[in-house]
Amino acid sequence: MTRRTYIYWAVPLFTLLGCGAAFVQLLGAAGALALGAVLALAAWGFLWVRLFDNKALRPEFAVLGILPQLLFFTLMFTGQVGEAGAFAAPLWQNLFFILMLASVAVQMASLRPGSRDEARRPLQDPPFLLLSALAALNGFCSWVQYASRIFPIN
Repeated sequence: MTRRTYIYWAVPLFTLLGCGAAFVQLLGAAGALALGAVLALAAWGFLWVRLFDNKALRPEFAVLGILPQLLFFTLMFTGQVGEAGAFAAPLWQNLFFILMLASVAVQMASLRPGSRDEARRPLQDPPFLLLSALAALNGFCSWVQYASRIFPIN
């Protein structure tokens, strides 16, 4: 898979995965879980293939790219959110933040040139620089949305 094909599929998938709070409001928790699972499976597949092709990370790390989003959909479905939720302790909030950072890092690693792309250094690769900034922005906005709905504000 070329980098252009990956970008055309991955950017919309990860953007839609970042819209989980809107999905919960529109479809309810069960509908959001179903849609989120389908989107996460598709994003995981593209991410796995891309990491296998560009050798930036082992393909097994692709699960980190979708894990925070799946946790959000699952917690919203089970109702374990807010002060009464089982994951209200600061430890879980910090773990969720670290998982979101790992997700963004895996997404950035997948943007490196693959075997069929022109090899460039990261600082001289405009698509990598632009899309890495967008992935970091998407990850931050997703984290703000998800953490405010999962964890209580003290």
